[in-house]
Amino acid sequence: MAGIVVASDGLSNYGSDPIAAARQTGVPVYSVDLGPQRISKDIRIVDINHEPIAYADKPFELNIELEGRGFEKVSLPITVNSDGRDLARKNVEILGQGERQRFKIEVTPGEPGVKNFNIKLPVQPDEELTDNNTRNLSVKVLKSKKRILVVGNKLNWEITFLNRVISSSPDFDVDLAINQARSRLPDSGFPSSQDSLNQYDLVILINCESPFLSSNLNLFNAYVTDNGGSLWFMLGDNTRGRYPNQANQSVLPFNPRFEDRYYNDFAFHLQLTEEGKIHPVTRLVEDSRENTLLWQSLPPMEEHLLLTQIRPNAQVLAVHPEREHVDEPLPLIYYNKFGRGKVLTFAAGPIWKIGFLNAGYGEDDFAYRQIITNSVNWLTTEEDIERIRLASDQSIYKSGERVGLSATVLDENYSPLENSIVNVVVKPLGREDSLIVSMTQESPGRFSADLGLLPEGDYIIDGQVVWEDKILKEVSGKFKVEGFSLEEETLFLPPDMMQKISQASGGTRYTIDDFESISEDLNAMPRFRTESYETRIAGNIWVLVIILA
Repeated sequence: MAGIVVASDGLSNYGSDPIAAARQTGVPVYSVDLGPQRISKDIRIVDINHEPIAYADKPFELNIELEGRGFEKVSLPITVNSDGRDLARKNVEILGQGERQRFKIEVTPGEPGVKNFNIKLPVQPDEELTDNNTRNLSVKVLKSKKRILVVGNKLNWEITFLNRVISSSPDFDVDLAINQARSRLPDSGFPSSQDSLNQYDLVILINCESPFLSSNLNLFNAYVTDNGGSLWFMLGDNTRGRYPNQANQSVLPFNPRFEDRYYNDFAFHLQLTEEGKIHPVTRLVEDSRENTLLWQSLPPMEEHLLLTQIRPNAQVLAVHPEREHVDEPLPLIYYNKFGRGKVLTFAAGPIWKIGFLNAGYGEDDFAYRQIITNSVNWLTTEEDIERIRLASDQSIYKSGERVGLSATVLDENYSPLENSIVNVVVKPLGREDSLIVSMTQESPGRFSADLGLLPEGDYIIDGQVVWEDKILKEVSGKFKVEGFSLEEETLFLPPDMMQKISQASGGTRYTIDDFESISEDLNAMPRFRTESYETRIAGNIWVLVIILA
């Protein structure tokens, strides 16, 4: 190959550097510049940087990069809109002449949920390209400060240490309901109505007596199953006692029995289950092996409650190293789900000594703080560990961007599920056609798919996870491809782009006006012809004489 002829306007909005690519071809590139021979007018949004998560009723920041050409010092507003309502507006001055500028604008989202925001610049007179005056982005909005109620029969070290950790976080508001009359901590009193209790995201019940739990069963049931609230039981000797018959059908994490026993006879270390090694509550460090070793190095537990019957479908995170329950290790940290809510149970203690003793030995209280904050964060977050996940790499794509999918498939022990298959159907809304994809396994339990370039529109992802010829789960998702195209992101040419491409490869640049001369130049290029001849040497004495000479 003697050369490459490229006819282009020189615009490059996506992919590798064309100048570097031309240099690597190893042959001359003869470029025909089809770019405009004039300066176009345009103001565009180049980029928007932001955090993927925001909080309701709290401002979060958008860092917006703008560029203008063909204008000089244009004043205009940046508007941020969501659900048809303007959330923010800021007047800025665009200098023009190709200079990029960054502006910050604060937006305060309303209700929690996944919110789509539209950032827009007004169209200017004589602007040739207007699609790049607007951008869409998606942000996950979480509830702002979480309200937590800590309940106990009396002030004790467990409540004191726990309250100190939770209250130190700016993300939580903590109220205490302590029955002890002379408590030095503020006491809000336990809510007497369902509406009052439902204002809390989490209720922590520390060694509460059975009469108190029994009298509030109806409140707890509605709070968890209907309202989606969470309970954290720290069980102790006061938990034992008489309960009404309906307790067996409540959100209590155990079925009360008179034979339940409380032990404080010897020290022991909690033993994590396979799920406990990676679950958000008991995962103190990322590496599961290091996490197990860390739990074994903590100050030991000194007491535990032997429950003869816990709720079915409980997910156990930690067990007693020796005692058993129905021929299984005795569960001491576990959780249940009732309706919309979660219930976490600690049946061993004291937890506060993990922080106290470590600090006394000259170490920090990292592990204790991590246990408390992990538990509170998990209980107050709606999202949970999903063993099977399927999603697009982005929620919003520009036209011209490749769309990618990724999937994770884990077994009940949260290990990659081998020999699984993920099949996906991608459906564009409003159209009958669909795309059927069998995802590629990158490693056990990890899958990916490249959907390529898709037309503008909203898309639904429907996936099936198959294992041993059975459908394990059906999952779904969605994404959007904007009409705004990368090809039209800007009309402005970098200076002499086509000239630089040709120079980098030893070629020549042509314009539309002198395009006809390219054929003459190519014909004038030197051409080489290689000819070869063969002759038989064997039996030819004269050839042998010439070679020896």
